[in-house]
Amino acid sequence: MKKFTYSALLLAGAMMLSAASMAQLKADFSAIAVQGDLTYVTLGKAVPVYATPDPIYHPSWAAGVTTPTANLTVGFTWTFTVAPADLGKVTLSQVPANLNYVQITGVTLGGPYAINVKEIAPAAFGGCSDLGINFNVQVTGVPTAAMTGGLVAPWLVDAPTATGTHAHICGNTAAENLSVAFTEAGVPAATLASYAYFVQKRIVNIDVADVEDVPSIVLSTLADRTTTAKYKATSGFEVISTGPLNVLANKRTKYTFTISKASNLPGTTADGIVSGISQKSDYVAANGVPTLTQITTYPFTAGSTTVEYIVNPSPVTGPVYHISNIFAY
Repeated sequence: MKKFTYSALLLAGAMMLSAASMAQLKADFSAIAVQGDLTYVTLGKAVPVYATPDPIYHPSWAAGVTTPTANLTVGFTWTFTVAPADLGKVTLSQVPANLNYVQITGVTLGGPYAINVKEIAPAAFGGCSDLGINFNVQVTGVPTAAMTGGLVAPWLVDAPTATGTHAHICGNTAAENLSVAFTEAGVPAATLASYAYFVQKRIVNIDVADVEDVPSIVLSTLADRTTTAKYKATSGFEVISTGPLNVLANKRTKYTFTISKASNLPGTTADGIVSGISQKSDYVAANGVPTLTQITTYPFTAGSTTVEYIVNPSPVTGPVYHISNIFAY
């Protein structure tokens, strides 16, 4: 028997994949190149895979034209099995049963978890099969991100708040660096770690009691990593310059930096981060390539979504008064 070509999703699949989804098979799925290659799925999510049917026995089957389970010769079946040592760490749902399509759900963080798939001919064709294709599934942790601010200048740091850190300084100061650090267990940073999020810069004048002068508020974008243009985090974090932190309008000036969900996600989407792997892992639930409303966000690390710097004008010492030396007693 010939080896079967096995293809695995780059973005994921559905309980019963629609004809519209199947028109994108060639774009959405990528062939596993060698025995033992990996496919990744976020913990608690599912990804679909399918085995290409043997072209001699299934001459009418065509990826990108039909669904994975359409135009198969009657009687042929496929078995997807998890290695005994990995049972329960991933679960398999073969839909329809015995055919060449399966959904794999990540149950236990870690891997690689070994799976084998083989095509089996019916008795009328000899009931034979080869050894099949072996591939692995890596179950990754849910992504998160934490933003912290550099303190190169002699800042006075306040006690941490529920959302982040605050610091004060006197007089204009050079730019500081914000660091957005990513956590996603099991994702190889050098090749697959990518993230969608948004960082806003807010500047406002405040008085001595920290009351804001609302008309002075200026909002701007510091970093815009959309779901279609994620940041490639090859080092596990991104460093973003704040720009100069200066006193404006000769008043106390507050700079607030906030990390939030990607700017292209709709307002109804919960705040949080999206990774390349987590977005791929939305494919099954979305019944195809997820729309913006179907992308899952994951909460940012608590206490690390804002960094605030307050730049204070240095006090100007006024005239000194004394009793005149020619005071008449």
